[in-house]
Amino acid sequence: MSGAATPREIAKARDWSEAHFAAPARTGQLGALPLSLKYGEAPSGDWSGWQAESAAADSDGESSRYVVTLNAPTGGLQVRCEVTVFHNFPAVEWVAYLSNHSDESTPIIADIQPLNTSFDASAETECVLHHARGSDCKVDDFEPLRALLPPSESARLACALGRSSNRTLPFFNLQVGEDGVIGAIGWTGGWAADFNREDAGPLIVSAGMQKTHLRLLPGEEIRTPRIMLLFWETPDALKPPGSAPMCNAVWGENRDYQQIMKARWWKDNDIPLDVFWIDAGWYGRRATGGPTRPRTPVV
Repeated sequence: MSGAATPREIAKARDWSEAHFAAPARTGQLGALPLSLKYGEAPSGDWSGWQAESAAADSDGESSRYVVTLNAPTGGLQVRCEVTVFHNFPAVEWVAYLSNHSDESTPIIADIQPLNTSFDASAETECVLHHARGSDCKVDDFEPLRALLPPSESARLACALGRSSNRTLPFFNLQVGEDGVIGAIGWTGGWAADFNREDAGPLIVSAGMQKTHLRLLPGEEIRTPRIMLLFWETPDALKPPGSAPMCNAVWGENRDYQQIMKARWWKDNDIPLDVFWIDAGWYGRRATGGPTRPRTPVV
């Protein structure tokens, strides 16, 4: 996608939202919904017997929002999808809320995937998954990566240790032939995304929390990760990323004189530095022993 979205790209996002949210709610053909879950004994993604309805929420000059509500045939489970379509960007965003409207606990709810959809691809279509490493405190942090997805191949992206950007960033750029879609998974905990290309069929994409297996008590409500898809039809979306600023990220538990000594090291070695970043969100255990504070100032 170029700096300015094209009318075709914006129309593609609007049409995708219509086909996968509004139309299924209107017609009852719920198999087109871009999300799935396992409810009780029914297999994952089985919406048989569910009732759906759609209602407009509000609209402004930048976006239109509407709600798709799904009611389970038994057990009191309701799934409410809040969907946003942007007027000037080829993007669709949604988040789902699951709530229990009965007087008893729901059956087991498992394998909740707020993103579960497919993209058409013939056996000859080139499919490439572009993504990036997250941070694992290594020299290759945030390295851009690509994985080919020929027929019958699959790939999995996931964070580690319950931290959303640990080892893998929660974004992907999926190229399908000359078109593609950029995806974002908005979640502060453990997430995973799977890309499965069938032998002679579509490319299936699913994403959500790494593991869900739960019941909801009466009146309880939970939410899923927020999903955004940004559609593109131009090769600009595959351009190499721009250069990032030179940064030094340091641990917030280090004492002030240690931070000053580190900053002085950059200056003494004549290495250009754009940002000296103190990560104040991590404190750890203060080291015992070791060097003491210098008696004379270092600056």
